[in-house]
Amino acid sequence: MKPTNAAATLASVVFLKIQEFARRPVQEQARLRAQLEAVVAVSSAELALASRIVLDAADGAAIVVSRRSRGALQLAGRALAATAAGLPLCIGSITAPCRWRPSGTTTG
Repeated sequence: MKPTNAAATLASVVFLKIQEFARRPVQEQARLRAQLEAVVAVSSAELALASRIVLDAADGAAIVVSRRSRGALQLAGRALAATAAGLPLCIGSITAPCRWRPSGTTTG
């Protein structure tokens, strides 16, 4: 990978994982995935599209939020409210420096 001159900026990642997802029946998995997708959509709606990246995972999602650690914490708090509605989520967050690549560039 060629080094870039881009300055590092802070980014936060909020992890949302459905508890014991693989052990659940397929119909329940589908229902929980649909609920998770709704939680991600509602929880991240206040963040600008350019400041977030949503990554899908088999049993959850990760949302990368650039430059707004407070926004990431608010997102995690809104997602936590979904657990009160019965969605069995594990939620975690980390903030660290990262470098953003312009759209359309590749590594290597």
